[in-house]
Amino acid sequence: MDSKFFKLLLLGGAVRFYFCRTPLAPMIGNRVEFATPLNSHKRMQEGIFLLQNGIDPYQGDLVHESPLILSALSGLFQKYPHFLPIFYIILDVCTAALLYAMSLRFVKQKQEQQDVERKEYAKDTEELQFNPLDKFDIPELVIVAYLF
Repeated sequence: MDSKFFKLLLLGGAVRFYFCRTPLAPMIGNRVEFATPLNSHKRMQEGIFLLQNGIDPYQGDLVHESPLILSALSGLFQKYPHFLPIFYIILDVCTAALLYAMSLRFVKQKQEQQDVERKEYAKDTEELQFNPLDKFDIPELVIVAYLF
C-alpha cells in the first residue's frame, strides 16, 4: 500500500468530517441521494428509541437495520452521541481500505489468469488486456469512487 492510498483515505475522512460539521449536514442527511431506508440516521435513532422502550422496532416498516447493528449502536447513541459522526467516518475509511485490498487482489488474480490464457487471445486485443499499471490504478479508482 503506497502513500497515495493513505492520502486518499485521509482526504476522504477529512471531507466527511468537514461535511458533518457544517450547516449542510442536516440537509445532506435528508437527501435521497445519500440517505436511504437502509442507511438513514433518523431511522436508526427511531429504531433505537423503540428498542429501548420495549417496543419491537420491526413491527412496522420503519427500521431496516439488522438487530445486531441496532443493539450494538444503541449503547453508542446513548453514551456518546457526539462521537457518532467520527465513528461513521472511521467505518467508511475502513470500508474503503477493505475495498482497496479486495480490488488489488482481484486485479492480481485477473492478471495471472490473463497471463495463463494470453496465447488464446486474438492479436488485436492488446489494448483491452490488463497492463501492469492497472494493478495500482484500478484499486485507487475504487477508493475514489467510494469516498468521493
